[in-house]
Amino acid sequence: MRTIEQIKQEMTSIFMQNTDVFEKYGIQEGDTFESRFSTVSLENIYFYVVAFCAWVLERLFNVHKAEVQDYIVRMKPHSAVWYQTKAKEFLLGFDLIEGEDIFDTTGASESDIEAAKIVKYAAVSELQNKLRVKVATVGAGGSLAPITQGQLQSFEFYINKIKDAGTIIELQNTPADSLKIDIVIYYNLLILRPDGTDYNGAPVVANAIKNYIAGIEFDGTFITTKFVDALQQVEGVRYVHINSVQVKYGILPYTALTEGSYRPDSGYMIFDEISSNLIYQPS
Repeated sequence: MRTIEQIKQEMTSIFMQNTDVFEKYGIQEGDTFESRFSTVSLENIYFYVVAFCAWVLERLFNVHKAEVQDYIVRMKPHSAVWYQTKAKEFLLGFDLIEGEDIFDTTGASESDIEAAKIVKYAAVSELQNKLRVKVATVGAGGSLAPITQGQLQSFEFYINKIKDAGTIIELQNTPADSLKIDIVIYYNLLILRPDGTDYNGAPVVANAIKNYIAGIEFDGTFITTKFVDALQQVEGVRYVHINSVQVKYGILPYTALTEGSYRPDSGYMIFDEISSNLIYQPS
């Protein structure tokens, strides 16, 4: 996309090549717009205003183009992205318009509709002979959580109503996977305390761990190297040594993470602070 200065430069270049302009302003060969007109001249201000307006218009066109392209992708019938969009459009307590995959919101307020959107996060992956749809909502304290069993039954009925005939849908609505770590944190004792808090009492190391996990997009991947980088960005942390990283989901036991990355089965993770072992070593 062009900058304001680029747009202005294109206009002033054409302006300076006009023969009438040469005569009216007494322009000499070799003169430039900048050398002939000061920054406070009416001509310069005029061109800047027009360039700014053109720049704003181009930005609006680009935003509109991106929105249209995104809408086309999301609304492509019965693709994985379409199912993802439809999952987040589910409205608890509303009925579908007869013969359509759109809810009837007649008489409902914006707040009513927003409150009925219980599926805040959704991800769809294509397996060998089915689609796996992972969902989550926002629980207490703003953390991700599964929807209730009653809500899940209504959501499953909805999905079965709008899906293609013969398509097998596997719904995933489970509590967060857990992350258990055993690490050594080498730190500057002038900045951090031996428990990972700063001298204001803020648990900056624990917060960095939780913030990294919270920053992973829904159904995204935990990457050990990026996790270490996030910890080493904490003021006072010199470097981090990983002894082990373990993960678990459902009722299964913890297993060691050996490949350096992990995609949560539920779509999201929590930090098991109680089971983890963080050793702080002054350095």
